[in-house]
Amino acid sequence: GQEYQVKTLIERTLRLSDNIAFNLLVENIPTKYLVKVHQDLSITYPSEATPEDFISVRSYSSIFRILYNASYLSREYSEYLLNVLADTTFNEGLVAGVPNDTLVSHKFGLKNGNTHSPEYQLHDCGIVYYPSQPYLLCVMTKGNNPQALEQTITEISRAVYETVVTDQ
Repeated sequence: GQEYQVKTLIERTLRLSDNIAFNLLVENIPTKYLVKVHQDLSITYPSEATPEDFISVRSYSSIFRILYNASYLSREYSEYLLNVLADTTFNEGLVAGVPNDTLVSHKFGLKNGNTHSPEYQLHDCGIVYYPSQPYLLCVMTKGNNPQALEQTITEISRAVYETVVTDQ
C-alpha cells in the first residue's frame, strides 16, 4: 500500500539485490517494454517455461559492457547505474578479491536452495576499475555452501586482478 519512486526501487534492486524492489518494478512496467529491452540486448525473456539457469555469463556480462560503453542508454544514465552498482552492500566476491581502493561496479545475486533444488547459486558480475585497464569479470557459482561460493568468487577475482597487475 505504499508508493515508491522508481529511482528508489532501481537503487534498492542494484545496491541490495532486493528482489521485492525488483518485482515491484517489473510488475509496474508494461510487459512489451520489458520484452523489447530483452530483445534489444539479446537476453532471454524469462517465462514459466524458462529454465532456472537461463542467463549465460556472456549475456550477464554484456549488460556491463553496454553500460560501460553507454551504447544503449545515454552516457548520463549509464554512469548513474554504474555508480549505483559501485555502491552495493555486498563487499565479498569480486570486491574482496581486489585492493580496498579499487572501484568495482557489480551486481551480485544469491538464490537460496529449497526443497526442490537444495543448491545455492551465487553470482557476481561487474567492472573492476583497474587504473590503466578496467576489466569485466563475471563469475557464476552453484553449491551447497554459500560461504564457499563467496570464497570461490573472491579467489577468482584475486587471481584475475593479480594477472592484470602482472601483465602491466
